[in-house]
Amino acid sequence: MKYLLLGLLFILHLNYLSFAQSSFGNTIDFDGAGDYASTVNEPVFPTGNGTIEIWLKIRSITEASNFQIGDMFFAKNEEQWNEGDFYMFFESASGKLKARIQSPPSQPPIETDVQSNSSFWNHNEIWFHMAFTWGNQGMRLYVNTELQSNQSSVIHSALNNAYNFYVGAHGYMLHNGSYIVAEFFDGQIDEVRIWNYQRTSEQLFALWDAPLDSGYYSSIDSGLVGYWTFDELEDLGINNDGVDDVRDFSILHNHLDLSGDAHLVPSNVVIPVELTSFTALTSKGKVTLSWATATETNNHMFEIERSIEDGQFVTIGYVERHGTTTEIQNYRIH
Repeated sequence: MKYLLLGLLFILHLNYLSFAQSSFGNTIDFDGAGDYASTVNEPVFPTGNGTIEIWLKIRSITEASNFQIGDMFFAKNEEQWNEGDFYMFFESASGKLKARIQSPPSQPPIETDVQSNSSFWNHNEIWFHMAFTWGNQGMRLYVNTELQSNQSSVIHSALNNAYNFYVGAHGYMLHNGSYIVAEFFDGQIDEVRIWNYQRTSEQLFALWDAPLDSGYYSSIDSGLVGYWTFDELEDLGINNDGVDDVRDFSILHNHLDLSGDAHLVPSNVVIPVELTSFTALTSKGKVTLSWATATETNNHMFEIERSIEDGQFVTIGYVERHGTTTEIQNYRIH
């Protein structure tokens, strides 16, 4: 039986947070008016099973019109209805975060979505982490490593078509202006990671809040097949247009080229809870969790979740917090 302390990461509301480690450097900023980043070499990722992780901060969500599905922040497509066409976006109608995979018309056409539990309309300028996994276990979406949606009845592969992928925009929108598909993303994105297997919530939690070291991207053995930190711009020869390229640190080297006014800015991150210790002890069939914090900023409460199998967590209790404090605080729950 495994225990995970998730409540440390929640501020004001249990579902969302204003959190990112100070070890993250710069981030990429999009103004929602034609900015995006893209590959130009039509990468094919070895991801029959896979995971995408992204840190996001929304500035605004555009209300939909015509056939728009919302504000697009990640896509791999340039046409419609191809095997593995893939999108991550904020749905304008609900404000929910969604991931979608399409299959081509011959199957017949299918769109399969997973989505966040809550709307993001009132969470502007708040950093959060999202992850989408797909493969033999179906499709799953996580926010701050907490499972939001699980679609196990339909299994698709994502990212396997021959098209480029786009950060901050929708590929078909850029290649066919006569058909409105989505709006450009307005906000900031950081630490995009693509893995070639489905990661569990525990695996996501273990690495979500700090940059990866070279042990993860120096070979494909770790499963990392895409990694963009957005810390600096380089001239990597993409489109031969100067110092506006973002390095893919994975061995696949699918570097990005910036378009429009997309640029890098400091992430201005805040650490709301500084955890100094965490232990779990068992006695007579009971588990006692103990932890201590050095500082807390606007901390609402701690939520305790338990997982027995398959990375599925259920809430088993809450612990009141101290709000904002710079003094050491000790907590315990049985």
